[in-house]
Amino acid sequence: GTVVLNPHAHQLPHIHYEEQVLYILSGHGLCYVNGDEFAAEPGASFHWPAGILHEMINTGEEPLIHALVSNPPGTGEESAPGEAGEGGEEALEDAREESEPELGWNERAQLLYGAIMAVRTQSLDAMNIPYAVLDCGGNLVARARTFPDYCKLHCDPLASPDASACMLPPVTSRAGMETESVCPHGLTILSEPLFFRGQYLGQIRGGYLRESGEGASGYSGPALYDSPLSAELGARGLLRKTAKMIRNFCEFEKNRCDLQDRDRQIRLSRASQEALVRSLRESEYSIADLRINHHFLFNTLNTMASMALDTDNMTLYQAIVDLSKMFHYTLRNTSVTAEIRQELQYLKAYLQLQKLRTGADLSVAFEVPEELLGRQIPFNLLQPLAENAFHYGFLPGEEKKLILRITPRGTDTLITLENSGRSMTEEEIQAINEGMRQTTTHGLSMIRQKLENLYGDRYVFEAAGRSGGGMKIRILIPGENEVRA
Repeated sequence: GTVVLNPHAHQLPHIHYEEQVLYILSGHGLCYVNGDEFAAEPGASFHWPAGILHEMINTGEEPLIHALVSNPPGTGEESAPGEAGEGGEEALEDAREESEPELGWNERAQLLYGAIMAVRTQSLDAMNIPYAVLDCGGNLVARARTFPDYCKLHCDPLASPDASACMLPPVTSRAGMETESVCPHGLTILSEPLFFRGQYLGQIRGGYLRESGEGASGYSGPALYDSPLSAELGARGLLRKTAKMIRNFCEFEKNRCDLQDRDRQIRLSRASQEALVRSLRESEYSIADLRINHHFLFNTLNTMASMALDTDNMTLYQAIVDLSKMFHYTLRNTSVTAEIRQELQYLKAYLQLQKLRTGADLSVAFEVPEELLGRQIPFNLLQPLAENAFHYGFLPGEEKKLILRITPRGTDTLITLENSGRSMTEEEIQAINEGMRQTTTHGLSMIRQKLENLYGDRYVFEAAGRSGGGMKIRILIPGENEVRA
């Protein structure tokens, strides 16, 4: 277009947001670009990039006329929110994929702060334009290093940001739309929303446009420069381009963090695998040592049994045989379950050794139907139950009674072990049940952990009082096909 500056008129300093070429057609005057003075004479031409500060004075007696060609940055490159292809605030919100997790306020703020630090030096500050960036909470994130003299005269955004309307949160939120507002001193402020994967990060503001016919309260200088449409388009284009740069940076940064997390997980996985290999190797060495030690132990027990037979000490001989049976059972069984028949044999060997210690004070009764002997129950289940009775159930000096009942419940199996002892209160029984649910090395707690590992929540394991004194333990084992993999 053509711009006419009347004789002796002064075009005040103003920012050009777009790349421009200026050609003097007629008249004489002075042209200032970023403070540098040039003679404006017919035939003179000037080219400048976006963001320069321009001022012009007509020093002659005839109009100073120049042709102006503008190339607004970003125009036509991207659609504004709410235009074709976007669909406004709702479309921007829906742009986030369903699988994309919602970012918290801190994550959004960190992304925005990092993006601004990355783009301000190569974009915003390099073009010497006024701007302000607010996060999703309305907090000021960044601002330009320079503002128009008109801004400095009225509110001075650099010295008093809290008193400058362009630095404050909007009264109403239209986070998904491009907006414009007029500050209390008459400047038009353009706002561009900042989104990343459909999630609102904040907004960037710029423009600071004003028309000369509006007037300004408290401003006694000459008429302000009329902001043409090209200036508004240029400002809007820069804001859109900056928003795109911020969005691209956030995408890069998020992908970089995701790659770092994956790399860290891979390293941890490798370290875990290496630790497992070392642990397995150490376990293999330990098992080899145990085999050697147990081989020596069995040979020693056999020798002791032979010595007991040679001296006709049948009690000692039977004790050595029972102990040998217990070692043999625990070392040879590699399964997580065993037949009730095998568990009973192991329990009887253990009780034989306990009888050797207690003499005639121990009375044991088994009530187990023949047809149940082949059912599967957890390996090494019955002996720890009986051992618990010896450690915590029986009273010193009294006759020790132990009753084991195993009954069918369809495909399930109910095991009840009763022991004599003192009568227990409901509070004491409740404390025992609570203790069984804890993860400790106590015998009953370890049995509960074993049941949970095998059957999930499909088992029953509880303690109860016993009439006549003592306690009983009840265990309901799901059918043999219910063991978890």
